[in-house]
Amino acid sequence: MNFDDPDSDPETRQAVEEPIVEYVTTSGARTAVLRTVADGPVSTQSVLDTVSASESAVYGALGELRERDLIRKPDSDAWEPTGLGLAVGEAIAERRRTEEVLRADPEYWKTHDVTALPAQFRATLSRLADAEVVRATDTDPHRAVREVKRRIEAADSVAIVSPIYHDEFVDALGGRSGGSESASDAGESASNAGESASNAEKSASGAGGPSPDASESDLPTDASVRLVLGSAVVEETVDTAGPTDEQLEPLDIRVRPVSFAMTLTDDCLLLSLPNLDGSYDSGTELVAESESAREWGRLLFEHCWRTAAAPDASP
Repeated sequence: MNFDDPDSDPETRQAVEEPIVEYVTTSGARTAVLRTVADGPVSTQSVLDTVSASESAVYGALGELRERDLIRKPDSDAWEPTGLGLAVGEAIAERRRTEEVLRADPEYWKTHDVTALPAQFRATLSRLADAEVVRATDTDPHRAVREVKRRIEAADSVAIVSPIYHDEFVDALGGRSGGSESASDAGESASNAGESASNAEKSASGAGGPSPDASESDLPTDASVRLVLGSAVVEETVDTAGPTDEQLEPLDIRVRPVSFAMTLTDDCLLLSLPNLDGSYDSGTELVAESESAREWGRLLFEHCWRTAAAPDASP
């Protein structure tokens, strides 16, 4: 054995190579002790009183965590976490919060494709801790759609990501006091413009076409609605009629490939993941009102907005 090379020691190499989070979580005692110590300087007796494990298991966990530099005892009485211990503790807490989200409605997560979300947002599902799933039923097949429509109509500002054209949501946009019907109307005019250059992007922006009774007077002059429309809706909108290119100018519309739907209002996040086969699910909606959920949704929308292209509305 080469005593100058610590990696030549099997025990040292195992300690270095073993994933530190996994090492902690494979022991309930280690996990509980680290969580207790992470809250601040704490005496050995306090750890023994707090952790639901045998005395020998607690002492063993204290020693093991100390050996891996996760906790330390700078004086003779109090334990405290190291920087590494704080990082590992937060990683474990984040995983626990995510598990709570998944356990709240396991049927939803079993039947929907979370990979439709960008990776960084899949890693932070814990922000949806207060989310509830609104489901359509046999006796109320439009329950989820009606919930989205109600939230849109009550909002002062709306940010929407949509892979499809949906009549109900178009009507809801038109029912807002800000008059955001034009936002969806705008999509259709982009579809009309799409008959010339940049057809795909224009049509994609047309994903949100107007309802049949929409009039030009309904179009707003503000940018209270921002839309990211799925480029896959091109074929659905090329034959629709919409407002003129000049009427598109005050509206914020961009186009990109997208398979999930999201509506972000002043006080609510509504998220619709696709089914496992990739099809759009209009029968369920994740609804969350917490500040953390809305901030998560805001960041997700801004990510989609930055990576989307503005439709070319020139003739």
